Amino acid sequence: MATRQLVDEHRLILGALDGLEALAAGVDSGESPNRKDVVDFVEFFSQFADGCHRGKEEDVLFAALADSGYPLTRAPIAALAKEHATGRRMVGELRRVAEKRGDWSSEDGELFSGAAQRYALLLRDHIRKENEVLLPLAESQLNAEQLARVDELFDLFERRRNSTGETERLTRLAERLVAKYPAAPRPQAPAPERVSSCCGL
Repeated sequence: MATRQLVDEHRLILGALDGLEALAAGVDSGESPNRKDVVDFVEFFSQFADGCHRGKEEDVLFAALADSGYPLTRAPIAALAKEHATGRRMVGELRRVAEKRGDWSSEDGELFSGAAQRYALLLRDHIRKENEVLLPLAESQLNAEQLARVDELFDLFERRRNSTGETERLTRLAERLVAKYPAAPRPQAPAPERVSSCCGL
């Protein structure tokens, strides 16, 4: 199912974000980054997260919702489309630093780290909105025939990309980066204190 495919792709993208943040944290600590890895992260987010994943969302899913009568100018689609554009600009920032010739200065490292952290923050929240709002909306707004058509168009989209092996290559690229840059442990929020009520619950 198309919505399940998007959720699976979200998991891959989130894993790559973990790796990008780990690389940025190393730069913040004074480590000299592997420049090829920086370029590979940019390629993954540009070609997979944007070119493949967002291509299916914008060209197929958003279009199907519009055909069903759901306005593209209405939330959540308008806000998500705006965030897609913002994400593209942020990847452009990362690309400009990644492709700079010669050794990075301390300012270059700060630019990269800041851009990486801002992009990760945006994309994590964006994916949460898609999983919790957009995809349930699509499943409730589109009828069975429309959902089947979205599935068909997603398959066609993937067949075209897979004819060149592009999706598989980018997936392997992300998996290599995730393995090389494991996510730092995230602090867990403390459990809320139990408050006694008048009823003793």
